[in-house]
Amino acid sequence: MSWMSSPQGSWGSESQRRPSSALGALLGSLIIQMIASAIILLEIDQNYSQIIIGAVIVAAVVLDRVSSVLREQRLAKAVLPEPKTNERARP
Repeated sequence: MSWMSSPQGSWGSESQRRPSSALGALLGSLIIQMIASAIILLEIDQNYSQIIIGAVIVAAVVLDRVSSVLREQRLAKAVLPEPKTNERARP
């Protein structure tokens, strides 16, 4: 059994529902190139360019993971109705 198919829930489960595409890779590379160009235009020291790009990538991964967790929670609420409570008080 691979690490991506662990029963505890894995990071790979999201990619099984939403496979990556060539369009996504193209958009990601364009965004990284735009950031690199902006670093040059803003005259930021080139030693910081990889740090900035890495931070943007990490932030994108964290935001994607948070949105998938929130999406799963909304789906779980919609699929599983809340248990009904007994409205009458028992003596």
